[in-house]
Amino acid sequence: MDRYKTQPDPVTSVQQHYAESTDYFECYGQGSGFVTFRSPDTLDHRYLHEDAGMGLVLYCKLGEQLDVPTPTSRAVVGMATAITGVDYFAQPTRTPQTLGLGGMDPGRINAFLESGE
Repeated sequence: MDRYKTQPDPVTSVQQHYAESTDYFECYGQGSGFVTFRSPDTLDHRYLHEDAGMGLVLYCKLGEQLDVPTPTSRAVVGMATAITGVDYFAQPTRTPQTLGLGGMDPGRINAFLESGE
C-alpha cells in the first residue's frame, strides 16, 4: 500500500541537481553535489542534533500518542543524549503538538495529511 507517494533518495538528488545518476553509488559517490562533501569532525554537530532531537523524538512522541512502541528510536535518542549531554526528550523541538497533530488518532492524522485541514 503506497498511500503517500515516495521515491528513492537518488531520484530526489538528481531532481535537486546534487547528482547526475539515480544509481546509489554514482549518486552519492560521484554526484557533483556530494563529491566535495565532508563528514562532520565532531559529534557536537547539527546532523546529530537534528536527527535525534527533531526526527527521532518526533517518532517517539508520535508513537506514544498512537500507542506504538518505538524502542529502537528511544535507544538511539538515549545514545545521542549520552554522547552530547543534550536531553532531547526534555527539550522537544518537533512533536505532534508543535506540528498541529497533537491528540489526533490515526484516521484524523491521515485525513490531515490528505487535505491539510
